[in-house]
Amino acid sequence: MTGKEEPRRLTAGGYFPGFTFYKLSFRFLFLEFTKPRSPAIIPFMAKKVKVILKLNLKGGEANPAPPVGPALGQHGINIMDFCRQYNEKTKDKKGQIIPAQVTIYEDRSFTFVTKLPPVSEYIKKYAKIQKGSGKVGSEIVGKIKMSDIEVIAREKLGDMNTTNLESAKNTVAGSAKSMGVQVE
Repeated sequence: MTGKEEPRRLTAGGYFPGFTFYKLSFRFLFLEFTKPRSPAIIPFMAKKVKVILKLNLKGGEANPAPPVGPALGQHGINIMDFCRQYNEKTKDKKGQIIPAQVTIYEDRSFTFVTKLPPVSEYIKKYAKIQKGSGKVGSEIVGKIKMSDIEVIAREKLGDMNTTNLESAKNTVAGSAKSMGVQVE
C-alpha cells in the first residue's frame, strides 16, 4: 500500500462469518476478525521469567542449607516448598547428583525440571572410583570400557547438544580422559 490508497474491502459471501477481508494488492489478502471475542477464549498471558537457575543437588536430600537456601532465597522463593517438591521427585534416586533447572517467575512462583546425572557421575560409577585424578595426564585412577562409554552416551544423548551417537561417545570419552580414567 502506498500513500493514501485505501485497501479494497471484500465480502466473504457468508462463508466466513465474523471476518472482513482486505485486499491490498494482487498478492496480499489480510483478514480482520470483526466480532468481539468472548472472555472465555482470550488466551492467558505467560508469566514473566525473572531468572533461570541450575542447581546440582543430591537426589532426595535437598535441604535449605547452602547452596539451595542462598540461591533461592535471594529471589524470594519458598525454600522449603522447593526442597519438599525436589525430594519427592527424586526420592528413587537418593544419593545421586540430579541437576535441576529452576525457572523463577516475577510473581515469586517457580517450576523446575530435573535432568540426568552428570557424565562424570556415570564415569565414576562404571570405573568404580570415588573421584577423578588430581594430576590429569600423569595419573590414571581407573579404566572404563568402550561399551560402557556407549551405554553412558546413549543414556545422556537427550541432555547433550548432539543427536549423533558417535559425537556423544567422543564427548563422554573426553570427559573420562579429563578425569584421569583410561578408555579401553
